[in-house]
Amino acid sequence: MIESSAHEESDSDAPRRNETPISKKQFPIISTCLRSCGAMYKSLIRKINSTYLDKSEKIIIVLFYIVLVTRMTHAYLMNGHAIQLLYILDQLIVLIFFVFRRATEKITKRLQDLLVSYVGFIIPLLMGPISPLNAIASTMVSTSIMFLGGGIFLLSKLTLRRSFGIIPANRGIKTSGLYLIVRHPMYLGYIISLSGYLLSGPNFTNMCLMFLTCLFIFWRINAEERLLIEDPNYRKFMRRTRFRLFPGVY
Repeated sequence: MIESSAHEESDSDAPRRNETPISKKQFPIISTCLRSCGAMYKSLIRKINSTYLDKSEKIIIVLFYIVLVTRMTHAYLMNGHAIQLLYILDQLIVLIFFVFRRATEKITKRLQDLLVSYVGFIIPLLMGPISPLNAIASTMVSTSIMFLGGGIFLLSKLTLRRSFGIIPANRGIKTSGLYLIVRHPMYLGYIISLSGYLLSGPNFTNMCLMFLTCLFIFWRINAEERLLIEDPNYRKFMRRTRFRLFPGVY
C-alpha cells in the first residue's frame, strides 16, 4: 500500500516536474526577444538625427490642429457657442510658438519620453465641442478663466520665445518672468485654460481627456527635468525656484 501511494504521488507529480523545464526555457526566449527589440530600437534611434525628429513632430501636430479646427468650427456653426472659437485661438498660440521654435541637438531620444511628449501634446487637440446645456459656470466666468490661463501661457512663451518644443530638449535655460515663481508656468497656464473650457460645458469624454492631459503634463515635466538637470545652470535654477507647477504645493 505504501509503495502504491508513493507511485501515485510520483505519477501526479510527473506533469509538474515536466512543466518546470518548459517554463525555464520560455523566459530566456522572451528575454532574448526583448533585448533584440531594444537593440533594434537603439540602432534605429541612432540613425534618426535631431533634425528629423524636429520636423516630424511639427508635421504631426499641424495635422492634428487642422482636425481640431474642422471639428470646432463645425460645432460653432451648429450651436453658435463662441468659446469653441476661443479654444481654437488658444491652441493656435501654442502652435505658432511650436512651429517657430529653435532647433537643438540636445534632445532626448528615449522611447518613453517621445511617446509621453507626443501623446501628451495631442490629447488636448482631441477635445470635443461643448454643450452649453451642461455648463457648470457662466460663459463670462469660463471665458475669464480661459483668458487667465492663456495669459499665463502667453507670458511664459514670451519668456521662452523660440525655446519651446514637444520633445524634451535643452534649448536654453530661462529663469526670468513667471519662471521666478514656478519652473513650468507654461503648463500651469495650459491647465487653467483647459479648465475654463471644460467648465463651459463638460462631458464625459472631455473630462477624461482633461485628466489624461494633466497626467501627461506631470510625466512630461519629469522627462524634461531628467534631461535639463544635466545642465549646471538648471540645477542652480532648481535651487532658486523650488516648485515645479503649483506655487507652494508642487
